[in-house]
Amino acid sequence: MGNAVARNFAKRRMRASFLEFQEKVEEGIFVFVAKKDILDIGYKELQKSIYYALKRVGALKKT
Repeated sequence: MGNAVARNFAKRRMRASFLEFQEKVEEGIFVFVAKKDILDIGYKELQKSIYYALKRVGALKKT
């Protein structure tokens, strides 16, 4: 993944992106694994990836 700076950057980006969906997500424990590509993609693309991952596993609340 990289050095500590890169790992912390990836964690901050994933956490911030996930928090935007927090109200739409069922309660539970979620584990995300960051791949090296997370450092190269844009924030909007990361948000879309997290949204589709949550949707795929059925973690989004039914509206």
